[in-house]
Amino acid sequence: MQSICIFIKNFERNYMPLNKNASFRYRVINECLRNTARRWTFTDLLERVSEKLSEEFDIVKGISPRQLAEDIHIMRKLPPTGYNAPIIRRNGYIYYEDPGFSIDHNPLSQSDVEALDEALNILKQFKDLPHFEELKRIPYKIQGSVNLQKQRKALIQFETNPMVKGTEWIPLLSECIGNSRPLRLTYKSFKAKAEKSEILHPYLLKEYRNRWFVFGYNETYCGISSYALDRIVNAEKSDAAWIENSFIDPDNYFDDVIGVSVVAGMAPERIEIKLLPAVAPYIITKPLHNSQKVIHESPEFTIIEITIVPNYEFESLILSFGEQVEILAPLEIRNMFNKRIKGMLELYINEQV
Repeated sequence: MQSICIFIKNFERNYMPLNKNASFRYRVINECLRNTARRWTFTDLLERVSEKLSEEFDIVKGISPRQLAEDIHIMRKLPPTGYNAPIIRRNGYIYYEDPGFSIDHNPLSQSDVEALDEALNILKQFKDLPHFEELKRIPYKIQGSVNLQKQRKALIQFETNPMVKGTEWIPLLSECIGNSRPLRLTYKSFKAKAEKSEILHPYLLKEYRNRWFVFGYNETYCGISSYALDRIVNAEKSDAAWIENSFIDPDNYFDDVIGVSVVAGMAPERIEIKLLPAVAPYIITKPLHNSQKVIHESPEFTIIEITIVPNYEFESLILSFGEQVEILAPLEIRNMFNKRIKGMLELYINEQV
């Protein structure tokens, strides 16, 4: 994600206007001046651009004559600042000296086009995430500025789940976190029989395996609570006095766990895990946790250790490896898995009717 954000910043700095609506205005001006069936005065252009801004962005006031004059000036500049547009103002009319000109006929090199084409495919992987609403416009800005000659298949695909619920709350939660604003959440967990309404002071949004969670101070329980976004029934801003975050450090809050379930007051435990050869290379190259260490390695098996607070995500992860992974120590955690596996075995040893 960091590399994508760097690309966007560099691209907009080198190729895009600073004003987020400027590119749209240039496209409208370009569309008007390419329409040679009509003669355009400065006032005509001002009215058309203002009309289109109102339709697209609900900008009622439109733009000022000074802004339109500045837009025309920038369009006349050479790339990468402008488009080298041959705009003429003569006898009260504005037009392209070359009727065939268009800012879509870009001056970028083929290598530039290919690089942007690849970046487009990467950016579009995030199109379903509301948190990147501004990001979602970037591909269309690029496509408006760069005349891509061919459609190419994506070479990089990120893990996404278009069916995931709850992401519609991300913009509101992000805004409240950024502006230090409490929320009233109506929430219904999977285990609860009824909805609950609580005041939350949100401090952090976190994604884990395509599910999003918000963490913050809960006034009802006077402590840190977490909420899965897909279980939020409603969320709205609250006028309650904001409580600053003096409870958790987001940079290390999850250091001792796998996933997002943090149990307050529990100390991390050293856990020894035996890996059979079928899964050992995968777990060694993609550690279960950042504390993972190899303490024994042989052709027959590998033993690793991790130091964590065991939680539901840890159990699920270990069980996902089936018979290829075995908990060796401590005994209480091994016994817990023993009980879980026996329960699973009972489901399968009984013949179905």
